[in-house]
Amino acid sequence: MNIELKKIEEGIIPIYANKSKERLINARELHKVLKNRRQFANWIKQRIEQYNFIENKEYIRFNNFVKADEKGYGNKTQIIIQINSLI
Repeated sequence: MNIELKKIEEGIIPIYANKSKERLINARELHKVLKNRRQFANWIKQRIEQYNFIENKEYIRFNNFVKADEKGYGNKTQIIIQINSLI
């Protein structure tokens, strides 16, 4: 899945917009800013369940292939959340 996001605000947590002009944040960036010590996958899974977020409505999940090391690439799941879902 190719997700096109444009950074529209720089701050403690960058805010992005999609083609529909929805305001979004990257859950990994939020996790980092909160200095949460739990593994991201476990932390976000619990937040999604706790707040009953609906996939493809309040958040989207996609794989991002990144260079892991000299041996090749790794897969990181990205979660993008609508700011309205957090309020």
